[in-house]
Amino acid sequence: MTLSSSSFLDNSVITLIVIILFFALVALVVFLLRKYVKAFKTPDVKVDKETAAREDLDRVLVKVEDEKTKEEMEKFHEEEKKK
Repeated sequence: MTLSSSSFLDNSVITLIVIILFFALVALVVFLLRKYVKAFKTPDVKVDKETAAREDLDRVLVKVEDEKTKEEMEKFHEEEKKK
């Protein structure tokens, strides 16, 4: 019984395992590079909670430009404060 490269790759399970191992090795190399090589490290950016909350609110909320709508909203807020 002789083993040739074509019979080795004919087995789909072994081929699948080889592909998975290859990509696992690539992922491990990338992980180690990002962890230990300074050029590949991502900078740590510290953002306080207030700044993050303000940025989220600015992204979600829409400014009201219509005067009539502004007045209605102010009136609603005054009524809510009275309760």
